[in-house]
Amino acid sequence: MDAFSRQQCLEGTRVEILQSITDWLSTPSGGQNILWLHGPAGSGKSTISTTIAERFRELHRLGAFIFFDRNDPVQSDPRAVIRTMAHQLACADPNIQSAICEKINGVFNVSTPPIHTQFTKLLLEPLTTVAELHRKGPIVIILDALDECGDFKSRRSLVALLAKEFATLPSIFRFLITSRAEADIDPPFSMDHIHRLELDTMTQSTAVDVRLYIRHEMSIITDHYKLPRNWPGDKKLQTLVDHSAGLFIWASTATAFIREGHDPVEQLDILMKSESHERGGFSLDHLYATALLAAGKWDSVTFAEDFRKILGTVILGRVPLTNIAMDRILGLQCRRASEFILSRLRCLLQWGPGQPVRALHASLADYLTHNDRCGSDPWFIDVSKQHHTLALGCLRVLKTGLRFNICELETSHVRNDDVSKLSERVKTAFPDDLSYSSRFWADHLELVARDSEVLSGVRNLMYNGFLYWLEALSLLKEVPVASPALLWTAEWCRVSARVANYISNVWWLRCDLSGER
Repeated sequence: MDAFSRQQCLEGTRVEILQSITDWLSTPSGGQNILWLHGPAGSGKSTISTTIAERFRELHRLGAFIFFDRNDPVQSDPRAVIRTMAHQLACADPNIQSAICEKINGVFNVSTPPIHTQFTKLLLEPLTTVAELHRKGPIVIILDALDECGDFKSRRSLVALLAKEFATLPSIFRFLITSRAEADIDPPFSMDHIHRLELDTMTQSTAVDVRLYIRHEMSIITDHYKLPRNWPGDKKLQTLVDHSAGLFIWASTATAFIREGHDPVEQLDILMKSESHERGGFSLDHLYATALLAAGKWDSVTFAEDFRKILGTVILGRVPLTNIAMDRILGLQCRRASEFILSRLRCLLQWGPGQPVRALHASLADYLTHNDRCGSDPWFIDVSKQHHTLALGCLRVLKTGLRFNICELETSHVRNDDVSKLSERVKTAFPDDLSYSSRFWADHLELVARDSEVLSGVRNLMYNGFLYWLEALSLLKEVPVASPALLWTAEWCRVSARVANYISNVWWLRCDLSGER
C-alpha cells in the first residue's frame, strides 16, 4: 500500500490531539497497548494517522502503516492484514525479519492457516523473541480506517483478534487504530488494553483548525486566479467554517468545488446560495448534492445513465480502474466516454486522464448508494443494477478478449516462471479491462439476480472460453481465483441444469489447480 498521495495535517492544525497521540504511543506500559481513535466520517482520522505515521517514520520507530480503502477492496481484505503487518515489520527491522523468517522457513505456509495461527506464528512468537533487543523506544503500528477493511462478516475474526489477543504482544509494540464507531467494532474495543479516544468535531479547537485549513486553501485559489487579496472576505469564510460543522471532508470538498470550477467566484456564490431546508442545509449530503447538480445536465437521460455507470464503477469496482478500462468494460465510446463526466467531478474524485479513479472519501459511496439519502435524485446508484452492468461488461470483455495462447508462447512444456520476459508479454496481452474482467467477473456475478442476458454470457464463457480463462489466470498469477469463482457460478446457475452440469464436468480442473486431488 502506497502512502504517497495521502495528506498530512496542515501545519498548525490538530496540534493538541497529535501531541496527545504521540505522547501515548511513546510511553509503553503493561496495561494498554492499543489506542483506538474513532469519530464520524470526514472528521480527519486518516489525515491524523498519516501525520502520526510520518512522525514515527522520521524517528525510525514506525513498524507498519496499513490503511484500508473501500475503493480498493482487494488491498483491504481482512485475511491479509496479519501477513501484511508481519511483512512491513520485517522490512522495518532486520532483527524482526530474522525472527519471522526463522518461524516460517520451510515449515509454515503463511497464506492458508486460520488468522489466529497466523498471529501466533508471524507476530506473537517472533516479536516476543526480539522484544528485549529494542530498548531505544516503542515500535508503532498503525491501522487506519478499520471500518473499511472488508465488511461486518469478513472482518469479524480480525476484530476479535485485535480486541482479545493483541494484549499478549510485548509492550514495546504500540498500536494506533482508527475507524468509525461501527456496531461490530465499538463493543469489542471496550477491552481494558484498548485506550478509546473520540475525535470530537464540535470543539472550539476543531473549528479553529477548520478555519485555518479553509483559509489556506482559499489563499491558494486567490493566488492561482489572481483574485483580490481580501477575497472571499471574513464573513463568507466564517460561513464556510460554520457549515463544515467540524468535518474536514466538508471543508476539503467545498474548497475543491470552488477551485475546480471555471470561475471560483461563481462557484463560491453557487455554494452560498445552495442552502436548502428541503435538503437539510449545508450538511455533507447537501454539499455532495450541490457538487453533483453542478456537474452536468441531469435532464438528459443519457447523461444520468452514463453517470450512474461510471460512478458506480468507481465505488463498486473491486480495484480502481482507469477511465480507458472503464470505457471498455462499460461499452462507452467517443462522445459518451467517461473522461467527460470524470473531468466534471474533480472535487469528489482523485483522478487524471489514464490514471485509476478513486473517490476522495468513502462517505461519497455511502451517499450515492443510500436510498434514504438520495434515492429520489438522478445520481442515486442502485447497487444491484450496477453489479449487473459490471458483470455483463466483464463477460463481454472476456468474450472478445480471450483467445488461445494469448501470450504467443512457443511451447507449453516450460513453466511460466521460466519463460523469458513473460511479464512484458502479459502486460501487452492483458490491458486493464481484460485483466480486471478475468479476475473479478464472478465477484460481480455473485451479487446479480439471475436473468437471461447474464446467463447467456456465462454460458458462452463456460462453453467457449473456459480453458482460455484458466490460461489467463495462470499468466496473471491469479489461479486461486478459479475455485471460488466456479463455486459462485455453479450456485448462481443452479436453475440452469445444463450450465451447472457443464461446470461439474470440468470440476476436475479446479481440483487440479487448487491441489485438492
